Amino acid sequence: GKEINAEIPDTNIKSQRGSYKGQIPVYEEGLNEKSTGADFAQTPALQPVIVALSPCFTPISNPDAVYQSSTTKIDISAIPDFTMLSSVSDGFLTVSFNTTVEKLQVPSSWSNWGSPSNAESSTPAVLFSLALNTLTLNMSRPVTTFGFELSPDILGTYNYTVDFYQDSNLYGTITRQVFVPSGSRLFAATAVCSPFNKVIISIAAGQNSAGFAIAQIRYVPAPAQLTRGIDILGLS
Repeated sequence: GKEINAEIPDTNIKSQRGSYKGQIPVYEEGLNEKSTGADFAQTPALQPVIVALSPCFTPISNPDAVYQSSTTKIDISAIPDFTMLSSVSDGFLTVSFNTTVEKLQVPSSWSNWGSPSNAESSTPAVLFSLALNTLTLNMSRPVTTFGFELSPDILGTYNYTVDFYQDSNLYGTITRQVFVPSGSRLFAATAVCSPFNKVIISIAAGQNSAGFAIAQIRYVPAPAQLTRGIDILGLS
């Protein structure tokens, strides 16, 4: 849809991280919610848009019990709030970011999140992109499943895309609507035949959510024999 930066007098909208005054995104038609200064009534969310460039690329829609039990989570809950980070690790997999992120906690330093079944928990520890609408995550080793939950910073509905790569080879893309308040969604996929080692998060052209937060980073490492096969084939 078309975005209009509308000035709403005497408006002080609380963002997830702080306050946001004056300029709020108002949309007409298209994918996003139709909004006024007093009424942010959401239209029904679109189904995720999936582009599979690998024959085994399979998206995962919700963090259900099977997903949680079959993956390993990088737990960031013990990191002090407001810590600036260039990477997170569980001692086996390190996920590095192309720009610094800030560790926050729902609801004390990040206001709200989704709820089950769209989220593992409504009060996760999160990593804030510091008002940037794009972020690259690089994994220290290939993984066959990778995922995280994402929520925008400011009130509204936004379309975010996550691209899954093995180096420069794009294997699949997931686009989903996310919204504030309480509209986080899972971006996750598995591809046993084509492991990932990088994902790139980006917002739809023309949209600005003043950044976003991610939570519940989960993965399944690629088997060693599959990793060796990729090296032999020259795909890494």
